[in-house]
Amino acid sequence: MTDEKSFIRRIPGFRSGTWWKMGLAVLGYGFIILLIIGLLFPGESPTTTTVKTPAPTQAETGIQVEIDYSGKWQGALGTGANVKSVSGNGAQTFTLQSNVALVSVNAQKMDDSSKTLTVSILKNGKVVATENTNAAYGVAMTSASV
Repeated sequence: MTDEKSFIRRIPGFRSGTWWKMGLAVLGYGFIILLIIGLLFPGESPTTTTVKTPAPTQAETGIQVEIDYSGKWQGALGTGANVKSVSGNGAQTFTLQSNVALVSVNAQKMDDSSKTLTVSILKNGKVVATENTNAAYGVAMTSASV
């Protein structure tokens, strides 16, 4: 029993034998252990889906970016160094220059609803990349070589 007491007394937070310091130490060590477990075994978000299969949508030509959400959203879209901030409500389509190689888009929900926010990149009316989220204040982002 003496060896056990001396071992515990060597751990920071338990040295003084004060009950509130020991309680705080237990909480702190527990948080650190959970943090380490979270870093070692990261989980995948079940609310985000990425699909990069072409699917016909509209008959327009060129490059379009669609952001679709029934509530308020904010985001950015662009090509390389030419990035533009955007915001809005509901579905919006943005037309980009046709002579670009890479297009990126991201959007964030501005509320905590479980409704789905979707961002899509289209080339000649066909979806080349799309992503969605239904997380509270969720972010959906994708990019595509067009």
